[in-house]
Amino acid sequence: ALALPQPLAAMNGEDDTTPATATDVRKRQEQLALALMGAVDAGDAAKVAELLAAGADSSATNQYSISMLHTAAGAGALDVLRLLITHNASVNAQLDGRARHREGETPSHFAAAQDRDEALLALIAAGADVQLETVGGMTALHVAAGLGHVRSMRVLVEEGGGDVHRPGSNRFGSLPIHLAATAGKPDGVALLLELGSTAHVANQRGSFPIHGAFIVGDVEAAKLLIAAGANPGELNGDGATPIEAAVGRKDDPIVAAALEQLAELSSGALGLEL
Repeated sequence: ALALPQPLAAMNGEDDTTPATATDVRKRQEQLALALMGAVDAGDAAKVAELLAAGADSSATNQYSISMLHTAAGAGALDVLRLLITHNASVNAQLDGRARHREGETPSHFAAAQDRDEALLALIAAGADVQLETVGGMTALHVAAGLGHVRSMRVLVEEGGGDVHRPGSNRFGSLPIHLAATAGKPDGVALLLELGSTAHVANQRGSFPIHGAFIVGDVEAAKLLIAAGANPGELNGDGATPIEAAVGRKDDPIVAAALEQLAELSSGALGLEL
């Protein structure tokens, strides 16, 4: 078990009646924060409760601006997460520039990335805004879709108001359905279609979800998209059909193994002969 760092007892006035200086107070807070980080990392809810009661800052961050709530959300440590929320940890805290390409990620992004659906429910109940974007223009729903995390996608849309029609705020402008199509997990595509996503929609680079499914060799996702109205003969921004885009990635063994089925799927949907 983690012990309170020394000399916290003295700083709390238990063994020393000397008034604490500003430096003493700062050092105490730093030591409490370090101990809290360790307890959160370990998922030790009892120690977290003890440290919070001792005055540890529930919103303390590490050198990369990752808060304790980010850590608990990503780990799915529900007892710890609820303790931090009860002690006013910010459910909408965003990573700053110290996190580099991850700047803007919230605890919801961390939970979505690890498919921690129960953590997402707790964050949403506490007021998390799941529409907040990273510096790369991604909401938590975009993150979950790109990883094929079905449980998190459902929670984000049905409980958090995540928008399946919202493009990412970047040069690609992909919707969640575009990202799900490239995840190699057709269940994610099926869910987004169930939740109202459009199968035949271009992103800002002129690519359609069907192109994404083809270029990763996901035959099942391609079938789902075609059944929902995707056109396997559609041209992307580079003037390529889905099968042509897939052929361009034939060095990938997964794509190579799926090429024959994808070609048959294309010709069958188009009413053409190979």
